[in-house]
Amino acid sequence: GCWPMTWLIGCQKCGSSSLAFRLQHLRLACFSNVTGVNEGKAAWYGKETHFWDAVDQGETVDVSNFLELFPAAWAEECNTFLEGTPNYLAMPLVPSTLRQLMPGIVQSMARIITVLREPIARDLSAYNHQRFNGDIWVTACPALTINTYDDYAACEVQVYRQIMGENTTTSDETTLSQLRTQLHYGLWSGLYAPQIQAWADAFGRDQLFIIHYDHLTGNFDAVFRALRLFLDDPTYNEVGRLSSKNVMNFPEKQRVVNCATVDMLNAEVFDAWNAQLFARFQEDRLMGRAPVEEPEFPPFASMPSCQ
Repeated sequence: GCWPMTWLIGCQKCGSSSLAFRLQHLRLACFSNVTGVNEGKAAWYGKETHFWDAVDQGETVDVSNFLELFPAAWAEECNTFLEGTPNYLAMPLVPSTLRQLMPGIVQSMARIITVLREPIARDLSAYNHQRFNGDIWVTACPALTINTYDDYAACEVQVYRQIMGENTTTSDETTLSQLRTQLHYGLWSGLYAPQIQAWADAFGRDQLFIIHYDHLTGNFDAVFRALRLFLDDPTYNEVGRLSSKNVMNFPEKQRVVNCATVDMLNAEVFDAWNAQLFARFQEDRLMGRAPVEEPEFPPFASMPSCQ
């Protein structure tokens, strides 16, 4: 089998599925074969294998089982294979493990893409996803039994305070591990600064292409033009708007958040982490570490749907 050379690692609930299917549609990447360790699983495992989730759970993996998912016989049909599991951005053990296991040539040529979304909007989308699918992603705050996002967010913040104490950010690995464990698909998934750091440390910032969600959804043609250059594909055709995936419309879907909830989440959680993230982006651009093709990443706009 083959190593995928394009990795679309997230973030979860940030539009990465829509981007992955567009890459596939334009034959810029092939998905995996749902076989081997993924035999019998849903078709969407072709886009996202979830193979490396096991590393995040402390398990060892057999790389040959992963390579089997990307058959060499398919390689002539597209430019490269794509691994599009959106969980990986928030799993810092994944990039360090890949660095150890990838052959040197693969490691140096891999192209890694992630989309970042305003973190409260991302968390609201995750809440609605759980309500729609019957999932529980934050054990202490089961979305299925919490009827409003405002109450769900208050529960998350309570867990966050218990872990962080008076700290606004942290680089302490024990504390970060607690955040990952207890708020993994909740608030942790919107704390982008340490997640980006882990992937940049493993592969180099110049191999990590970061897309602003608002640009992806509002100026897709320009974003895709830059992305194709990053992927070393000089061909270009106008591609229009991005198609939506995983919209999950249902009668109880919450679209508007109490403005007091937005203020609480920003003041107690996201403001400090976002400041760290954008300081890093500014430094990366100033020092020439970011890919030259990567569009400028402006600060997140305030959560618009609050009242």
